[in-house]
Amino acid sequence: DPTDPGGGGGGGGVDGAGSISGVVVDAAGSPRSGVTVGAATRTSTSNEQGYFVLTTVPEGSQIVTFELDGYMSTFRVADVREGQTVHYADVVLVAVEEGTIQSAAGGQVATSDGDGAVEFSADSFVDDQGNGYEGEVTVQLNAMLPDDDGFYGTFPGEFEGVREDGETVVPFVSFGFMTVELTGADKEPLQLADGVTAALQL
Repeated sequence: DPTDPGGGGGGGGVDGAGSISGVVVDAAGSPRSGVTVGAATRTSTSNEQGYFVLTTVPEGSQIVTFELDGYMSTFRVADVREGQTVHYADVVLVAVEEGTIQSAAGGQVATSDGDGAVEFSADSFVDDQGNGYEGEVTVQLNAMLPDDDGFYGTFPGEFEGVREDGETVVPFVSFGFMTVELTGADKEPLQLADGVTAALQL
């Protein structure tokens, strides 16, 4: 309920739980309503001001997801502590671009600015049950580079990396990132078949 974005439940005073709140905007800085925000088992929807709050989120490191149809999904990592609120002032969602290919032929879809592209070989796709898919494939994608407006508000993480030896590296330096989401003719989610790869250009 956008008028009550708390996602139900009590506040941050629950033993072993805290809260996560924030504001979601688009690349122009305008609030985005209707964004689904989730962490652990808690979900909420942003209101007309882009504001959301998740209550009674279990303590610990939680991945927070932000999803809105037509926009890049993005993520944050929240260090939730009992009785405290983690607040994100400016989570930025960027609109995706869309192209189509035929599964039997494969093909390439690129962003209009040329920053990102993805290329698929023929017969690459399966549905969520692992069955081969034939037909039109809708490819939603976008790419973000560090000099793009909104890059730092859109980046899916906290610029923190973990090396193979377990050492945490801060800040993590990014040369950019991209998202690619696939759906079939009936809007069903698709994925790459086992053993199949796609070529990403950024």
